[in-house]
Formats: sequence, structure tokens, C-alpha cells
Amino acid sequence: MDTIIFNKLLIDRIASLVGADEVLDFLCKELNKGRSSVYKKMRGEIEFSTEELIQLVRRLNLSLDHIILEAPQHLIAFDLPFRSVKIQDAGQFIRLIAGELNLMSQYKHFHVYYATREIPLFYHFYYPNLARFKAYAFMRTAWDFPSKKQHLFSLHSDIFNAQFDQLSVQLISGFSRVPSREFWNMNVLDTTLFQLEYFLQAGLFKDPGEAILILESIYALTADLAEMCSRGSKMDARRKFSEDVNFTLFINDLTHTGNVILAKSEEQSTFYITLDNPNYIKSSDKDICDYAAHWMERLETFSERISNKESRASMRLFNHLQLRISQTEKIVRAYV
Repeated sequence: MDTIIFNKLLIDRIASLVGADEVLDFLCKELNKGRSSVYKKMRGEIEFSTEELIQLVRRLNLSLDHIILEAPQHLIAFDLPFRSVKIQDAGQFIRLIAGELNLMSQYKHFHVYYATREIPLFYHFYYPNLARFKAYAFMRTAWDFPSKKQHLFSLHSDIFNAQFDQLSVQLISGFSRVPSREFWNMNVLDTTLFQLEYFLQAGLFKDPGEAILILESIYALTADLAEMCSRGSKMDARRKFSEDVNFTLFINDLTHTGNVILAKSEEQSTFYITLDNPNYIKSSDKDICDYAAHWMERLETFSERISNKESRASMRLFNHLQLRISQTEKIVRAYV
């Protein structure tokens, strides 16, 4: 592929992300080059340097596969962040997620579309005890910390520190400012409740009584989510409601899915899907983002909206969640 063709395809891709009228100014600013030099690159008279390509790929989450390999339309390039970034502690993971949020929040009309079979990760961080428990579960499963294998769970473990709490607040502060459209099913609490039962029965609690404190946080989470659903708006880090940030919830028991997230804005969209939850792969490929957006639209047609209104489905959901917690509480109290 010669320079003229490559540069044209690259510029077309950048234009689709930043706008055709903004390409020149964008490249001048990002590459720190004059307009004449950038014009020559856009016309294919001068090649982009390796350093410039790396900078543009990182800035725009570009994939050069379709351009360099002339890949068929059905091939989608994904990024696997956890191949190069090995999670060493929970705080590192929170910083990674917060960084994704901060990047996307710079774009206009940023929305999150979230289809899941469990409570979205962000909501656990409203409650310090629950956040600690979920982090411990991830440490023993997805992150597989050999050095933590001998650690029993404790809310007061040195695994968690003031920085963990501060990062948790920063994460929910970021997510609470983002309007979201979410698709759950009736079993969204099951994973967390099963984890609680398993770790308790396996003797992994230093103080089994702390399982009751975690259950209290789950009760509080359910009550707050019911209030969010009723109001149709998000809570901030202080658990105050913001009428300007929409929370739209649908219940769907017909379609099974993992954690699928579409972060959508006018300038750019990014698609996320978990592999070994909470670890994820992502892509900013326009084809997969467009496909995900269309899928979410279709998902609405056979889902029941339960936010901003009183409905049998809403009562059924939150009554069911309360029942599931109470069932787990009976099991937990047998070990306390």
C-alpha cells in the first residue's frame, strides 16, 4: 500500500472520529506541526512517522488493522488491556476504570449503555464494606494474586487502605455524572450472594460476623437502586440525587448476556465486554460499536422499562432481590 492511499484511509478514519472540518486543526495540535507540514501528510506527500502513528493510535484508540491489512469488514480489532497491565492491587484496577471514564467524559453527549446479568460493578463502590468484599473476590479469582492466597478476608485488612477508599469515591463520582441506560435481569444479585456464601463456608472470613455487615450493605444497595429507579436519576458519591443525570433501567429475562458496555458519544464510541470478570476487552472499531448500538436498540423492544414509573415489574424485581438477600442471610447467620 503506497503512502497516498494509506494516508487517505488514515485521514478518513480520523475524520470520522473528530469531524472532517476539524482534522487539520486536530493534527496540527496533536503532532505539534505547522499547517503546511500537516497538509503534505494529508495529501500523502510525506509519510507519518512511527512516533506520530503511535501518538494518534493512543489518542484516538485507533486500529490500523483495516488500513494496513485491508481486513475484511467482519474482522474487528480488540484491545486486551490486561495482557500488558498486570493488576497488582485493587486500587490499580479502579484507576484503570476511572481513566476510561475520564477519557470518554471529555466527549459530547457521553452515555453508557450497560447490559448485564449482575449488578454493574460501579454501584458496589457506594458502600465501603461491599467494595472491599468484591475487591477481595476479584483478588482470589480474576486477578489471581499468589501473595494474597493466604489472606483471610477482613474489612480491616491492610490490603485496603485510605487510598482504596479515595479511589472508590473518585470512581463513583465519575460514573454518577454519566447518564446510563441499563438492562438487568431478575438474578443480578446472585453472583455476589453466592460469593458471600462460598467464602463464608470455605472459612475465608477472619471474622464471620463481618458477612452480616456486607449483607447490610447489599440491603442498602437494593434500597438505593430502587430509589434511583423510581426517580430515574443517578446518585452522586454522597448519595444525593442529581435530576440532570438520567438512569433508565430495563428488565430483560429473555436475552442472556455477560457484561456488555457501550460508551457512546458524538465524537467516539467504545465497546467493552468482560472475559474473566471484571477484566475486559475493548474496541473503538466503528463496526462493532454500531452493531452494539443497534443490538441495544433491539434489546429495548423486548425489555420492560421500570424506571420513572410504578410498575409490577419494578415491584417484582426489588421484592425478589430482597427475598434473595433474606435467603442468604439465613445461611450466613448459621455460620456467625
